Amino acid sequence: MITPRRKELNRVVGGIGEDAAARELLRRGFRILERNHTCGGGELDIIAEKDGEIVFVEVKTRSPRALAEPRTAVDADKRRRIKAAAAYYLKRFRQASPPRFDIVSVWVDSADSVERIELECRAFE
Repeated sequence: MITPRRKELNRVVGGIGEDAAARELLRRGFRILERNHTCGGGELDIIAEKDGEIVFVEVKTRSPRALAEPRTAVDADKRRRIKAAAAYYLKRFRQASPPRFDIVSVWVDSADSVERIELECRAFE
């Protein structure tokens, strides 16, 4: 069971990662449309646009204590939930167009400073 203190630490580290991911996406020419969009289908970390394409970005942040790569947390069930939320978003707010699903992996050091960021474009369909 995750303790309330651990849950709060995870939320803080996740926020650091999402902020870093948004800055990296902007640096790479993305336009951020929304962050932390909650809808009937779930939550979408970042909704962006690049070259006329809608991009749903899942951000995973890991500290030095993590045993696995950040992107491995985006398993089949998580991908299914992201796609369902994206379909809901597109139906409600956009014309139906094929979306793109990217993953941003963020590593932070023991002081919660960003060490490394990786963008995986078209991480899943």
